[in-house]
Amino acid sequence: MGMYHGPRAKKSRAVGMDLNQFGVRPYETKCKNTTKPGQSGKRRPGSSRFGDQQKAVNAMRHYYYVKGKQFENYFSKAKKLSGATDENFIQLLESRLDSVVFTMGFGLTKRQTRQMVSHGLVTVNGKVVNKPGYAIKPGDEVAIKESARKQDQVQMSVQLARENKQYEWVECDYDSVSGVYKSHPTLDQINLFDSNMLGMVIVYYSK
Repeated sequence: MGMYHGPRAKKSRAVGMDLNQFGVRPYETKCKNTTKPGQSGKRRPGSSRFGDQQKAVNAMRHYYYVKGKQFENYFSKAKKLSGATDENFIQLLESRLDSVVFTMGFGLTKRQTRQMVSHGLVTVNGKVVNKPGYAIKPGDEVAIKESARKQDQVQMSVQLARENKQYEWVECDYDSVSGVYKSHPTLDQINLFDSNMLGMVIVYYSK
């Protein structure tokens, strides 16, 4: 499973989840979210248990903008860590640099924050890091380079972030467009995925 670069609204319809949840517009205002992409009126077969598991995997994978093999590697690593596998799994995904930049509110979508990191616009502890999957540790400082802080998309993102409540596991300074990753989030703090979805992902990769 490679990286999908097509319309995010179309993929949101396919997996049944808003992949740009904190963007400017929710996907239900941009497309017919009650139907899946494909031929109109065509009858689709009922979903199997395996199909539901695969759908859950694809929903999480596309939300975090991670390739299939890389996503599986995160799960394998989560299983080897002490503690609950589902929480370890989410923490590994949420501590990716592109996810942290998104959580701090410095980008409107994960696709945007991924590009910002890849283009060298983000620093970690004062040094430029251009790998979206770079693992951020508690206490690390993440910032947008001064030369990029005046970009329209960054300014729009910061303005929206100022109006919303900060997440508990990050502390942001929107004047300097920087923040500190205070701790790994808990499952209770990450309420995007219910226990049923996470359970299906675990079963899928445990076969």
